[in-house]
Amino acid sequence: MTKDEMFFSPTLTGKRFDDHSIPIELLGEFAAVEELLKALAKKIYLEEHPGRKRVPNGFTDNVSLNLSTIEEGSTKLNFFLATTLLGSSLLPLESTSYSYFEKAKSKVIEIVSAAESNKNVEDIVDKRYLNYFNKIGKNLKAGEEMYLLPGDKSKSPKINKEVRKKIMLSASPDNTYADYYDLKVLIDSLNRTDKTFAFVIDGNRLEAKLSPIFYRTILETFSDLDNDRYVSIKGLATFSSNDKIIQIDSITSLELLPTLDVSVRLKNLSKLKDGWFNGEGKGFTKNSLERLEGYFYSNYPQDQQLPAIFPTPDGNIQMEWTIKDSEISLEINLLTYEAELMTVNAKSGDSEVDNVNVSVPETWVKINDLIINILNA
Repeated sequence: MTKDEMFFSPTLTGKRFDDHSIPIELLGEFAAVEELLKALAKKIYLEEHPGRKRVPNGFTDNVSLNLSTIEEGSTKLNFFLATTLLGSSLLPLESTSYSYFEKAKSKVIEIVSAAESNKNVEDIVDKRYLNYFNKIGKNLKAGEEMYLLPGDKSKSPKINKEVRKKIMLSASPDNTYADYYDLKVLIDSLNRTDKTFAFVIDGNRLEAKLSPIFYRTILETFSDLDNDRYVSIKGLATFSSNDKIIQIDSITSLELLPTLDVSVRLKNLSKLKDGWFNGEGKGFTKNSLERLEGYFYSNYPQDQQLPAIFPTPDGNIQMEWTIKDSEISLEINLLTYEAELMTVNAKSGDSEVDNVNVSVPETWVKINDLIINILNA
């Protein structure tokens, strides 16, 4: 086995990998892959040698999964398996041990293939080995996949959020699984004694323990009780099999959201039903508002002034910016995402109207340029 003969070459696909790079948070997951391979290699060796109680000395000691290269397509990572002995330089893994790591890799592929095919994963391996998937694939986002074999993707098993969920549920005694969350929530109450706060999501009231680093942020939220204040929180949670959050296990990020936060505003508008405006007024579908949110956050500069957002009785959305003496308005048709962009100067009375489509980046570039020109005038 030489360094040029790759042991493991997974391919990551999704928007984050289109530039053939990999976020550092995902690199850490391959340490968990290494741990799983070592555990399975030991298991397989002992199964094939029933007279032994332990694997040979050095069987997995100092063995590591090493990243050699990152290739295009979308992002292909090439790992070789190596060992360091007595402070020597990196060496290819000895052939006997290597064969068991190959068998361990095949077992991982078998596990993932079974989960993809809705087969019973527990028929393949004991639950304790499935728990390694707590760390494997945890940072993959919706629409992202990790293909385990190089070459034709149609013939390769893959890990994504759904496949990982199936594996985790197979390992769970109570039909739950752990995953990362990213929420924008309205703070419901704060317990200053035990430093917990509560919020409601999907009809469930949840509590979360605050670390000192986040406690002051929540206190700031409650300094203005006349206005609803939302926070963005990220971390690890326990989910039910139908993807409802049961428990917040940890908070890794917490920040106050601006009053005009677009995501929060659109989420609130999604609750409007037909007749919301004096018995008239069309309601909104969650999907149409989520698409609009996606167009906005994919194209609008993060450091630019946020718009106020209002519903219109005919079921459209209006965004408005007030900048110096000018008003910019964008009325959006949620069926076609075509929009009327109007700029009015209150002092001069000058106005300009343009027809645009918010699904294309050029529209948001135009709006940003308008704002900058007014600010610099």
